[in-house]
Amino acid sequence: MGPLANQRHERFAQALAQGKTATEAYALAGYRANDGNASRLKMQAIVFAFTTTSFILGPDGEQALKVRLEKRSNGRRQPS
Repeated sequence: MGPLANQRHERFAQALAQGKTATEAYALAGYRANDGNASRLKMQAIVFAFTTTSFILGPDGEQALKVRLEKRSNGRRQPS
């Protein structure tokens, strides 16, 4: 799966995938330490999808899901 549009989200997701805690990943991504915000970011669908889809979907499915989730995160819901 290619990199996420938001570089901090990308670094955060990569750190989570490497086994870092949400708090550690949040700081490594360049954010000021905040346990609550780290937890919320971890649960955002686009970050969750990035860290888990490689185990569930093939490459084509990952890309389709990424595009759909990015559109939703920008407030533009597209019909399936």
